[in-house]
Amino acid sequence: MNARITFKSERHADVQNLKEVYAGRKCVSEPYDSLLIPNTALTFVGDTTVCCSSNDILLVTIG
Repeated sequence: MNARITFKSERHADVQNLKEVYAGRKCVSEPYDSLLIPNTALTFVGDTTVCCSSNDILLVTIG
């Protein structure tokens, strides 16, 4: 599974082979409903790790 995180600044980050997603310190499982809760630190762990604030995200595509 892969993830594309699109930021409000029109940049994006790709995470290949997504293994885990964290909202704060809590591991989030599918369907990832809590990803866009305001003021939350998000961490996407796969071949690369992307850390960001939910406030900066426009769209997350996981598939």
